[in-house]
Amino acid sequence: GGVHWTKISPNLGYPANFPIPPDSATPKPGEPIPGTIMSIGASTVARGMIWVGINTGLVKLTRDNGRTWTDVSDFSRPGQVRSVEPSHTNPAEAYVTADRHGSADNDPYVYRTRDYGKTWTLITNGLATGESNGSYARILREDPKRPGLLFLGTESAMYVSFVDGDSWQSL
Repeated sequence: GGVHWTKISPNLGYPANFPIPPDSATPKPGEPIPGTIMSIGASTVARGMIWVGINTGLVKLTRDNGRTWTDVSDFSRPGQVRSVEPSHTNPAEAYVTADRHGSADNDPYVYRTRDYGKTWTLITNGLATGESNGSYARILREDPKRPGLLFLGTESAMYVSFVDGDSWQSL
């Protein structure tokens, strides 16, 4: 009930052996402190599996209730990870949205893995880019009962994919 807590991870906000900046590090106004967990996704099909997305562009995965963690960040241009969504049907599959608008890049970055984060595929076919009020991806959710049915929220629009992110259409 939240009365007692057990630590299940080291600091996940940075790569191993990375010098963690002091708490006094000042982010841009309105931005979280670097190394902040932005999204946590517990698998509904694999007991003990938790995916974590961090605003430093990292994605961490535990498959043993937090005893060990693996850095599964393998993006070419990560940005801030905004959402992590484990698949509701395939334990090896997850989705990530990343945001680079703080670097003046408003394009959407949406990724899918089918091998526990060893490799990631950019899945943005059909998504708008270059929107003046922002095309960057905010959140992705998978339908809990229908595999391959995905919903995506960007800064300026909503999208649906009926084919596991291989293509998107506007809602």
